[in-house]
Amino acid sequence: MINPQPPNWIERFLNWYCAPELLDEIQGDAHELYTERLEEHGKLKADIRYIYDIIRFCRLSNMKRSSNIRKPDSWDILVHSTLKIATRNVRRNKLLFSVKVLSLSLCLAFSLLLAVFVLQEYSYDQHIADHQSIYRIGTKTTTLGAIDEFANAPGLLSEALEEIPEIQYATRVTLWGDLMHVFTVDEISYTQEVGMIVQEEFARMFNLQFIQGNSESLNEPDNIVLTESTAKKFFGDENPVGKIITLNNGFWLDVAGVIEDPLPTSHLKFDLLVSRNSFDVQPTWDELDGYTYCKIRPGVSAEVVESKIIQVYDDHLLEITKHLDINENDSFAPIFQNITSIHLNKELKNDSAVTRDVVNLHFLVILSVVFFFSGFINFLNLTIADITSHLKQISVLQIMGGSSSGIAQSILANTLLGIVVLVPLTSLLFILGINATETFLGITIAPSSLISMPFLLLLGMFLSAYLLSSKICSLLISKSFNLLVALKGKLGTQFSRMGVRESLLTLQLSFSIMIIGLILIMVDQFDFISKADNGYEDKQTLVIRTPVTSFVSGISTFEESLRKLNGVQKVSMSSLDMDSESDDRYFSEIETNDGMKNGYFNHHSWGFEFLDLLKIELVEGRNFDRSRGTDQSGKVFLINESAIEVYGWKDPIGKKVYVEEDKLSYGRVIGVVKDFRTTSMYKEIEPLIVGLTNDKSWNEHVYVKLDAIHSSNLIAEIEEIYFKHFEDVPLSWEYLDSKLANLYYQDTQLRDIFKIGLLISLMVSCLGIFSISALMLILKAKEMSIRKVVGARSYDLFYLHISNFIKFTLLAAICSSPIIYYLSNYWLNNFAYRIDLNVWYFIVPCLITLFIILVTSGVHGLRSSKIDLLKTLKEG
Repeated sequence: MINPQPPNWIERFLNWYCAPELLDEIQGDAHELYTERLEEHGKLKADIRYIYDIIRFCRLSNMKRSSNIRKPDSWDILVHSTLKIATRNVRRNKLLFSVKVLSLSLCLAFSLLLAVFVLQEYSYDQHIADHQSIYRIGTKTTTLGAIDEFANAPGLLSEALEEIPEIQYATRVTLWGDLMHVFTVDEISYTQEVGMIVQEEFARMFNLQFIQGNSESLNEPDNIVLTESTAKKFFGDENPVGKIITLNNGFWLDVAGVIEDPLPTSHLKFDLLVSRNSFDVQPTWDELDGYTYCKIRPGVSAEVVESKIIQVYDDHLLEITKHLDINENDSFAPIFQNITSIHLNKELKNDSAVTRDVVNLHFLVILSVVFFFSGFINFLNLTIADITSHLKQISVLQIMGGSSSGIAQSILANTLLGIVVLVPLTSLLFILGINATETFLGITIAPSSLISMPFLLLLGMFLSAYLLSSKICSLLISKSFNLLVALKGKLGTQFSRMGVRESLLTLQLSFSIMIIGLILIMVDQFDFISKADNGYEDKQTLVIRTPVTSFVSGISTFEESLRKLNGVQKVSMSSLDMDSESDDRYFSEIETNDGMKNGYFNHHSWGFEFLDLLKIELVEGRNFDRSRGTDQSGKVFLINESAIEVYGWKDPIGKKVYVEEDKLSYGRVIGVVKDFRTTSMYKEIEPLIVGLTNDKSWNEHVYVKLDAIHSSNLIAEIEEIYFKHFEDVPLSWEYLDSKLANLYYQDTQLRDIFKIGLLISLMVSCLGIFSISALMLILKAKEMSIRKVVGARSYDLFYLHISNFIKFTLLAAICSSPIIYYLSNYWLNNFAYRIDLNVWYFIVPCLITLFIILVTSGVHGLRSSKIDLLKTLKEG
């Protein structure tokens, strides 16, 4: 007889998962099917089908319910209802919700962009291993009563530093950025690359990562190491190691290695490195040459090393000043500077490092904080308006059994719903902002800055502030919540007494007035700069860089060829580079009232036509003259007005001058030119000694004055002549007025950032004012109706609505004016020549804000003047 029982283990599984109230029914049906299959197909197939049925019945609806699961109570139902109401309110008030989230996203994204940029600027060179132990040594000089601070150091200092036990490495770096060197690869020339002359110690000190080769190659003569991007540019996908690069058509360099590109946060920007042993140039103590770096050993105090470097300067003072007639008041001392502080120090002369004005960063920090608070203040304004619009629903929930925390739950529900949209929207705007800053402002945000710990902490702070805002909003409203009044859709009178609206709106308007005022001052300062008299005529002036290869043959024939072109007025060589903050200082000896004095003075040279080419005014004496033999010999000099004042000359004509740059340049002053500007307005005009460029010498630039109306093909003709004289060397030229604009590139970036901030601030302010205006219309509807009953005209009601905003604007102007005055003076004091502040810089922002208020709140003012008396009293 066949056993009709299914397997015991599957029976136990059914008893384990099946709900008791369903067990008998499921088990009975399964057994009945099992018996039928047993007779038809046998036990094996019956068991298999039974197991399949039991597993198939294992569904959520058939499973046991845990006795520990709590049944929904009134609190759960209330929370669910709150979320549902919040969702419905978002759907009903899509515009208000969208405006609230969009305005906050704009402010947060802009604030984050500013913050990550500032953090990146402060992180320069911190990626270098042991950066806290690496220092650059500059030189502070005091000669003739003048104090100068240079980024350079004496040429032999690095060798002397190697003798100090506490110093692990010492090296000297010579930068080629100012000169137009020509690198030729397979008959193709390149001139834009920045090169440095270094030794192996430099690679070790700065932890350069070699992709091919090693640091020892920088000790071998005639070796060059390329960055990865330069190797790709020169040789494409070919292996560059072992290839030959020709330097200035006279030197052959072997590619000995390839290194990773310098990071964007490095103060040294270069494309290639050339071994110092490639050049037979002996450094001296009496010449400030290149940049000297040292790395101190672990555990050594920087103060100890600095004191020993000071001693080195003192020990070699006679060698440093061997050409100088110094007295007891003159001195030479080192400037001991950690590499992490170089980027934010623009005070040193002859500094080729990438620097940023720290004052501009302070402004960006302030702007970031302003937008951070402005966004959240506007968010609070809009949230209060949003909650006020559905106070009736919240009150009904409390009457139906909800606790007094119903408002907090409603605000929290709105906050959580906002996060769902806020986070992705802010992220999208932030990413778009990063791309826009690189495209339009030339600011690159390194990926490493986005994952740095300070930035991640900042993100956490922003998110915490957003969540905290719901708590603040809940506290503000709950303090004035009255159930009976709320059933009418209004907040209690205590809300008005607390001055919440007034405080929030005043802060919002203060931020807007402050940004408008600062923008106006910046625009006027740049307008002042653009219209200021630089002392020469910069329009229609072409500046052509000349390659170092022309040093051998001279460029006089190139000048003569340019003069023959129709449309060219004058041509002259000059060492002046108008968009550089660096000084060309050479050892000079000048005649003073106390005899001959020497020191390092700012010295340049130009040709016979340069003064007339730029229309520089000659105030005394004469200009260089081709017909005079003494001028042809180069034994004559021009000086500027500042030199007269500094050197104490009452009658400068005929005074003796000697310049070390050219041993034949001992001569006399023949003329005085009016002060003209060669650097930005951050610096005062300094004394200048000008020598004559002769036909056989070489200068970095050729200045070409063009006719105001000239042929459209003139530039092409200049290019043709250039390539005839400098075959295969790329032409590099720029208009002089464009070069001058480069002096204020960082300030222009700051101005453009503030302009973007102004647009965002105005938009957010308009939204905030609009929301507060709408809220005031709701709160004062009954008051307006009563006033209308007692005879108030529509004009009176409109003015009553607007007058509150006028009061808030005047209060905001009073609060923001001291801040505008302090911040604008802080920024303007960086300029040696600046605008003066007047009262209009404080009145105009207030007037602009008032106009915005009239536009944004005027709609509600008109509605309040046409309020429906019966409807309002019925609803109230």
